[in-house]
Amino acid sequence: MAVNWTREQKQVIEGREKSLLVSAAAGSGKTAVLVERIIQMITEGENPKDIDRLLVMTFPRAAAAEMRERIQAAIEKKLESEPENEHLQQQAVLVQFAQITTIDSFCLHIMREHFDRLDIDPAFRVGDEGEMLLMRADVMDGLLEDYYRDGGKRYEEFVDAYATGKADDGIAEYVMQVYNFAQSNPWPDAWYEKCREELLLTEQGELEQTEWMQFLLRDIALQAQEWKIQLREAWEICQETGGPMPYLPMIEEDLRHAEAVCGAAGSFETISEALEQFTFSRLAAIRGKNGEVDPEKKALVSDCRSRVKKAVEKLKGEYLFASPEQMLTDMEAGKERILELLELAQEFGRRFRAKKKEKNVVDFHDLEHFALEILTEPESECSEAEETSSAEETDQMQGKNAWTVRVPGTVADELAVQYDEILVDEYQDSNLVQETLIQCISGERFDRPNVFMVGDVKQSIYKFRLARPELFLEKYSTKEASLTKCFETAQYRHSQVLRLSHETLAPIKVLLQKLEANTSCKNNDFASPLLAKILCLEFLVELNRITLSPKAGFLTESTLDYRISSLLAYINSHLDEPMDMASLSALSGLSSYHMMRLFKQETGYTVGNYITEKRLIKARDLLSQGTCATQACYLCGFQNYSTFLRAYKKRYPGRPKDILNSI
Repeated sequence: MAVNWTREQKQVIEGREKSLLVSAAAGSGKTAVLVERIIQMITEGENPKDIDRLLVMTFPRAAAAEMRERIQAAIEKKLESEPENEHLQQQAVLVQFAQITTIDSFCLHIMREHFDRLDIDPAFRVGDEGEMLLMRADVMDGLLEDYYRDGGKRYEEFVDAYATGKADDGIAEYVMQVYNFAQSNPWPDAWYEKCREELLLTEQGELEQTEWMQFLLRDIALQAQEWKIQLREAWEICQETGGPMPYLPMIEEDLRHAEAVCGAAGSFETISEALEQFTFSRLAAIRGKNGEVDPEKKALVSDCRSRVKKAVEKLKGEYLFASPEQMLTDMEAGKERILELLELAQEFGRRFRAKKKEKNVVDFHDLEHFALEILTEPESECSEAEETSSAEETDQMQGKNAWTVRVPGTVADELAVQYDEILVDEYQDSNLVQETLIQCISGERFDRPNVFMVGDVKQSIYKFRLARPELFLEKYSTKEASLTKCFETAQYRHSQVLRLSHETLAPIKVLLQKLEANTSCKNNDFASPLLAKILCLEFLVELNRITLSPKAGFLTESTLDYRISSLLAYINSHLDEPMDMASLSALSGLSSYHMMRLFKQETGYTVGNYITEKRLIKARDLLSQGTCATQACYLCGFQNYSTFLRAYKKRYPGRPKDILNSI
């Protein structure tokens, strides 16, 4: 049965000679659009493409296999109507060898093809998550033991600062957090070096040029803008009929202070002075019955001013707990401890790499970084330090203070020519390393844009692999309004959870209900995909406004325990396989009871509920792509269809076939 594509879908399918980013919600047919685009590229037009000149990447292995099957089925269907078409016959053969793969598998392919460019045994294997978890724990234990013995005074001061109570369990977690974050960057050693360089800055003017200080200044300025908006509303209410006019002078004074903060956002010193002067006079008393004053309007103005006052005082406590001079002194005092943490994380990385090399095994981080190493070359052959140092000294410096900028090399150039188009499904799950990989092999460097990306930021499930859904949002952001601000703020505040009032939450709930209604299943309503995009963008705008508002309260929580993080990584990459508490407990290195308790504490889910939820999300996505319900059931790891059906009906309205019938 022929599919009736919407006008917007047709534009996406037929658009050529440009890079495209498609934002679409779950069930809207984004993967079906991607597949149809591939089919048309290889079967239609005067010069149809060969399937092996397309690079198609996604994340789950099952999704890649499913996509290959759908493309093959479409080619075979075309052949039934055109059995003499030699080009189609050729595509039917080539589809078996085409690069329709996961990003990890593509990186592995690059490593196998160009192993001679790496210092690694070509007989390497990819270790499973359980094996890597045990290896990391072994390396960490050895690292801390050595530093306790030989670390010296700086390490002792570091432990005194970061150990909790009489235990030092948190030390390993801090080190792993820094290591994992470094690995999410294309050039981890360069990231370490950049951190060290910023720590060595001692002048206020120098500090204000750093990324973190620029972020801090932007954060303060944006909050001040929100104060102005709220105070302006209160000012207008004061002048309305029944408004609390006696409050007007105090509100006007508050507005002047907020405007002064906005105007002083150029430097930390000036903004500190403006905030220090931001004080709140006592509201004038409104005595007597004052029948002309509306109690509701009086309460609105009072509550608004209280929120702003609370936000200002909180910001002062976070940023102005000392003078700029004293803060520089404090930063100088804590510098050695941070440097020690960076050294520990980097040394852990070196030992972990050595251990993996000894075992001739690689992990998922290695696949991406080794592939990137193959695709890039140093901008200059060697640094001045390398030219004047012995080979032994140079080896010692690698990964410490010597690093060079790398740029796309000959292998990247060859692949950029080889692929007519690069198609990326579930783009919202990309991290910075994967983004850099795609940029290296794309034709955009040669003025030949050829990257086609589809995704939905709301469905990002690879945060455990340090995916960066904000990369997706940056494509929609403008210079004046960045939709990634909410992620930046959450990262800065070390919290992913907002506590909102019912009043603030109400518009968010309405938008989510509209999104759910519009995307619960594919429909043929006029401009439905466009409406979904508009609703999504409206939701993100509202979320960013709330994030930047003093009304938002970030819950300060400890970051995810690395043992649970590793367990999440395993679960999400093995959803199609049986899992039991005993095996998961063994993988985490915790007892079953401790593992389940810690998992619930860190995620808010029981282990079983989390697995079921992830399997249902995956099943729903497969159903929206045209997979039959029975096949989706088993591809997602459910042992029987009745269990799947009960879980599905409990989580979603309707039955699985409702999605299939709407396609």
